[in-house]
Amino acid sequence: LNRFFPVRSRQKDSKLIIIMETMKPPTTEDKEFNDYTMMMLQFSYVVCFAPVLPLAPLVALVTGFFELHSDLIKFLRLAQRPEAQKASGIGAWLTLLTAIVYIAEI
Repeated sequence: LNRFFPVRSRQKDSKLIIIMETMKPPTTEDKEFNDYTMMMLQFSYVVCFAPVLPLAPLVALVTGFFELHSDLIKFLRLAQRPEAQKASGIGAWLTLLTAIVYIAEI
């Protein structure tokens, strides 16, 4: 760990290590995971509850615009530009999306 999160001994201070690990600021991977998780939840709600509540897609669209606006503010004013990384796909999220679509069809 770095100088901001000192660790003395791994065996003696295991509770201190756990506390210090939880106090670490979120990494880029954590933020991406949280973004994908929120998108999956919103997609799941729309797909599963649109037959019951026809306004669900409209509500999701409006909240999506608000989230887009807040992300723009975050990227333009509060954060530095993220480093671009090439990806071959969205990984396990594609399997989750496929499962949600199959469940919604039932």
